[in-house]
Amino acid sequence: MERRAEALAGGQPHRRLSLRLGCCNLTATGCKDLAAVLGTMPSLAQLDLSDNPLEDSGMRELCGALAGPGCSMQKLW
Repeated sequence: MERRAEALAGGQPHRRLSLRLGCCNLTATGCKDLAAVLGTMPSLAQLDLSDNPLEDSGMRELCGALAGPGCSMQKLW
């Protein structure tokens, strides 16, 4: 997935990326999948998860991933 993110950044691996997933009906199951890749995407700086039914279990998954050493998130909303 990091290669795809770098491709989206125009081949510049140091470019900071934003991913907007607001209002896309992301559930706790989707959070688990997202959490699994967050640590592999150091160029992802901003993540919009607004207006999604994440539930407590989804938030726990995301918090664990965001606290990991491979995650360099700067803004989450």
